[in-house]
Amino acid sequence: MQRRLALIALTAAPASAFAAEKASTSIELRLTSPAVVILLDSPAEQAVQHKLDPNYGESTSDFGYYTNQMLNALKGHKAIKIRWSHAQRVTFPGTKLAPLKRSEIGGGWGYIFFNPGKTPFVVHGVATSDELICRARAMFGIAVEGYKCEV
Repeated sequence: MQRRLALIALTAAPASAFAAEKASTSIELRLTSPAVVILLDSPAEQAVQHKLDPNYGESTSDFGYYTNQMLNALKGHKAIKIRWSHAQRVTFPGTKLAPLKRSEIGGGWGYIFFNPGKTPFVVHGVATSDELICRARAMFGIAVEGYKCEV
């Protein structure tokens, strides 16, 4: 039941209290400040995938559940922007970093942890909340209560 609720939260995520903006639908998302990008299929792509893959619903449910856990842990860290995106490419203006293509990240689903001056870290597909929170902790040098990380 909790994971089903996470799927509902994922579907509504861009409007949630945690998302500062609607999901970016542009072709390119530009990052210039500390951010966690949550990459996911567009609603149209999700509709097609639900028809093609019988496990798609469970995967999106898990993705939503673990994403919401990470968002709860990060909500006190206002300097880290949370960006929901369907963008095809993520770029890093003012750096020598190569663009990242959504199609090459976990089948279009995943996370990009970006902090200027550091190499972005990409999580492909579904990851546990512990992995996501610990990755954020390592990337941004933040304290997150209740998590012991070895990243």
